[in-house]
Amino acid sequence: MTRRRLFGLIRSIVRDESGQELAETAMILPFLLVLALGVVEFGTMFSTRHTLTSLGREGANIAARGTPLDTVNALMLESGAQISLDALGGSITTHVVVEDSVPMIQAQAATPAYHNRSRLGRRGQPAQGLGSLAGAEGGNFYVVELFYVRERKTPIWSLLEGLAGGNSRRASIGAQPNNSDYDDATTAYAPQGEDSSTSDDDSDRSPSDKNKDGAPSDTLYSRAIF
Repeated sequence: MTRRRLFGLIRSIVRDESGQELAETAMILPFLLVLALGVVEFGTMFSTRHTLTSLGREGANIAARGTPLDTVNALMLESGAQISLDALGGSITTHVVVEDSVPMIQAQAATPAYHNRSRLGRRGQPAQGLGSLAGAEGGNFYVVELFYVRERKTPIWSLLEGLAGGNSRRASIGAQPNNSDYDDATTAYAPQGEDSSTSDDDSDRSPSDKNKDGAPSDTLYSRAIF
């Protein structure tokens, strides 16, 4: 009888510990899931951003050597084939000349669907966000802007928005920078070993962004100057 009671007590303890482990797993699993999804989502995002930044710097360098602006855009789409830039994004190449301490847009070319979408402005207008070039009187600069609609790979944004009432993404990543932010970023992102070139990139995201198939997406933006 004593043995039966002893075994019964041991079995109840084992059952209790198993239940406790199950409860702990249930509590930790959502956090592990969010962590895993975050690694995948941000990993692919930063990889794409790096590709866009590299392409932009290459394009601005080529444009500065006298290559026609339309040709530069075509080269950007060709070089960006690995991320399907021709189908999911576009390129705008702009020639800027500093006149009377004001960077002015002299010429501009864009790929289809991105005409008049430059964040710098249009031909004949002062270039927005390039105030740091004002001191280079008479200088010629070439700017390549790249846009890319990246489909979200995981449902992590939906999970975060649900937990934080829909405002978590914009609060955690940051709002769209204004023109004064670009002036600072232009210097901060100057590539090593290229004294006359600068680049910056940011993401313009909205919870309602959709790609052409209706799936949630983010529009990535990269700008390079030479």
